[in-house]
Amino acid sequence: MQSNQKLYEKLGPQGRAILNPSSSTYRDPNFRVPTQLDYLLDELSHPTQNTTLEKALSYLAYYYPKLKNQENVRLLTSHFLSSPLLQENANQDNFSRIVDFYSYVITHKYKISVPTLPFTQFYHYVMLGITENGLNPNCLPVISGCLLSKPIRAQYGDYPIQNGHIKTVDNELLMIFQNLMLQNIQNVSLLESNLCLLAFLNDFLDDKFIRKLLIVVPELSRDMIPFMYQSPLGIKNLSRLSSLYSRIVTFHPDLDINLKNIDWNLVQVQSFTQELVTSYPSSEQQWTTYKSMLFSFVIVFESIASLMLSLNSRVLDKKWFVRYSRVILQNLFNVSFILDKIGSGGFQSYNFVYFSCIGCLSQNDKISLGDLTDYWFSQIRFGIPLHESPVEQSKLLFILNFMDNAEPLPQHDKHLSMVDELILNPVNQQILEAAHAVMLKHLPNSNPSRLLDYAKLAISQFPDKLALHQVKIILESLTKKVSPDVTESAIDPMTFNELFVTPLLQFVLSQNNNRLLGLPKPYEHRKAALCSSLIKLTVYVPIENYLDFMKSLKTLIVDDLLICTIDERNALLGDIYDSLLLTNKFFPQKGMIGFQWWYGEVERAHL
Repeated sequence: MQSNQKLYEKLGPQGRAILNPSSSTYRDPNFRVPTQLDYLLDELSHPTQNTTLEKALSYLAYYYPKLKNQENVRLLTSHFLSSPLLQENANQDNFSRIVDFYSYVITHKYKISVPTLPFTQFYHYVMLGITENGLNPNCLPVISGCLLSKPIRAQYGDYPIQNGHIKTVDNELLMIFQNLMLQNIQNVSLLESNLCLLAFLNDFLDDKFIRKLLIVVPELSRDMIPFMYQSPLGIKNLSRLSSLYSRIVTFHPDLDINLKNIDWNLVQVQSFTQELVTSYPSSEQQWTTYKSMLFSFVIVFESIASLMLSLNSRVLDKKWFVRYSRVILQNLFNVSFILDKIGSGGFQSYNFVYFSCIGCLSQNDKISLGDLTDYWFSQIRFGIPLHESPVEQSKLLFILNFMDNAEPLPQHDKHLSMVDELILNPVNQQILEAAHAVMLKHLPNSNPSRLLDYAKLAISQFPDKLALHQVKIILESLTKKVSPDVTESAIDPMTFNELFVTPLLQFVLSQNNNRLLGLPKPYEHRKAALCSSLIKLTVYVPIENYLDFMKSLKTLIVDDLLICTIDERNALLGDIYDSLLLTNKFFPQKGMIGFQWWYGEVERAHL
């Protein structure tokens, strides 16, 4: 007690007032007793070892909504921005905290403007606190947070009278941000943070600013790709960063630099996707990350494909576009297992990229189509059980779809032999169907014996591997390839009859006639169902052989009741009549012959 008295006597009037504010002892009228806010401002300016950024933000979260004096809003903002805390804690996690914090503060204040301080005054004085630190890069995350609250504010209505003023503050903050970013974008220590901030505000930045930025750092995109895919912060913000990359590609002021940057970036992406394909995700969280990466790749590739199309008239750039197309397709091949997991079969942006690249190679470098196919087949690990490897299955499916969508490929005979093997020994149903699609597209028209062998193979896979409607599609497609009535380069009618249609009919009739479940009504037997698929082919039989073939069908199929029930026989007769209608529609002369036969012989005998 005595020591306190001695301390009290040593203090001057102001010190005594602080120690005992209720005392009637002399108090200087010019002296103001420090408030809790004063202590906070002092702690921001002179942080102790116990003062952390998280602790400071919690103080700000408490005081900002309670401030009744607009000057205090300015002081608090200014002191925070100039605090050594921001320099000492300048890492990626903390800058994200600041962005989120100011977005929350501005949004919360907008929702509850009174009873302390109206939002317009509050927001204006936050801006004044920022302008006092206008050359300080610490302002960038704060401004970002303020502007990111804008779309959230729009969800809570507006202040009609003050809208103009609020918009003015937003515009002023954006201008400060852009000027600061131009001054600090070359700061290597802030590069990753700045890339994220640019991505956050991408929707607010105009094209003119993007061009200015790229004049200062023309190779900015080269820094983006490693950051986007090889850092936790980049992966966390993939969607926004990808959209920013897209704008950089679209609005780069120097085309030559842009083209070289794209080339470098695609190679970097390829290195990354080659690593991805070696690690199959084992959890849903990993799959979520991989899917985000796929969408990001597509956004990046889409901007490049769009540039390719917009500059397609420039002959000088085609060498670049061929290279881009090859590398993009290689990347899509690498991540095909992710696309298969999504299960959409390719979304709109993906399809745009995919077909743009195929189109570019088809026009400018067809040899690359075959080279890519060769290389991809060499990447399949045929030595392992493919049915146990989802990644290898996805690669195979990608190759088959590529062959189906591309122009006739160089060395396609070599490729078709590999596809043959996939049909004979299918890995799964999806790959089997894709392999059949490739064969139908690329088998040559001029070789009826090869087509016949393939038709027999398809028939033999019914019903274990192929459904009836799939067999019908295959047989009809093959018949069109060699029919003189459909294809000008096809074989002559006699050869068509001797080497394709008649052997095909005989092969069908030689099949077992097992009773099957799951056939379309009224078919119950395998042979009867296959005969219905043969009837669909009659429309493509040349007029020279047409009547003989129709009679053979009726005799061998309809009159032989051993292969079908009465209901099946009637259904087959109905199929024959439907084929006459279709023949008459496209080939009236042939149709007339058919109807004369039908009404002269068939109807009288059976109906």
